[in-house]
Amino acid sequence: MLGSLRHNRSRSGWGWGILLAACCGGPAGATTGPALPQAVKAAGPLKIVEALFEDYDGWPTPRLEVPAGRDVVLNFRMEGFERRSGKDAAGYPQDQVSLRYQVELRDPKDVLVAPAKHGQIETTLGPQDDQWRPLVRWSAPVPAWAPSGAYAIHIQVEDAIGEQRAELTVGFQVRGENIPPADTLQINHPEFARSDDGPWSSQRSFALRDPVYVRFQIVGFRVSSENKVWVEQDWTVLDAEGKVVISQPEALSDQVQNFYPPRFLATNFRLDLKDPKPGSYTLRITLRDRIGDQTASSDSQFNLRP
Repeated sequence: MLGSLRHNRSRSGWGWGILLAACCGGPAGATTGPALPQAVKAAGPLKIVEALFEDYDGWPTPRLEVPAGRDVVLNFRMEGFERRSGKDAAGYPQDQVSLRYQVELRDPKDVLVAPAKHGQIETTLGPQDDQWRPLVRWSAPVPAWAPSGAYAIHIQVEDAIGEQRAELTVGFQVRGENIPPADTLQINHPEFARSDDGPWSSQRSFALRDPVYVRFQIVGFRVSSENKVWVEQDWTVLDAEGKVVISQPEALSDQVQNFYPPRFLATNFRLDLKDPKPGSYTLRITLRDRIGDQTASSDSQFNLRP
């Protein structure tokens, strides 16, 4: 597994927000009575270990490649943290553990893909938990519009009792849509098919009763300061003489607001023709970018045969 590990002891805390972590495999014999701290059990150095992804079947793997639009899941453990020893109300020995962690997902350009996730592990251990190491299961969605490339998961851990920190970076690959960016609003690669599953082609000839499916991508739209995108679509079908056969103004309105803004918008729809006649037809797609105050239009040809 490609990664880097750094360890640093520090006298200052990180000041992270408190979030109770869901920690898998809690310690056996943990007690809830009040602790009477007496001493700190030295350990160290603090480490992040056994960082493994989950594959599609849930099996651990050190390497991962996922298509854009899927979740990525990573499990890791912590060890080398210090414990504050004491006794519970009944006089039995117990140890206090206090750990904090932060996990970030970044794209190939080091842009944050999702908000950083924070967690805290505060627990009490008994004598039988001497080998206990907390397990953290982290997951995040990879957006469908994420580009291909190497992505990085940055993990930071702090031991509040031992005043030490550790960091680890784990990499994985994403397979995204190969869609080039554009400076202005554009309709990219319109295609036709008889089925939603394809095969797709830029020019198609259909039988009169065949279903007609259309797909394309929209690029070059503007993103607001709040990471919002708003693009409207009109669909018009013209016959060979230029007569309007179908007109659907505002057929679709894409309003998307995401922490990681889209780089393209994908459209896929079925074109329903009423009582069609054989001949050549034109599908005209008109776009309005409400954020960027720009428009675009594209004509695509298809044929209906007897």
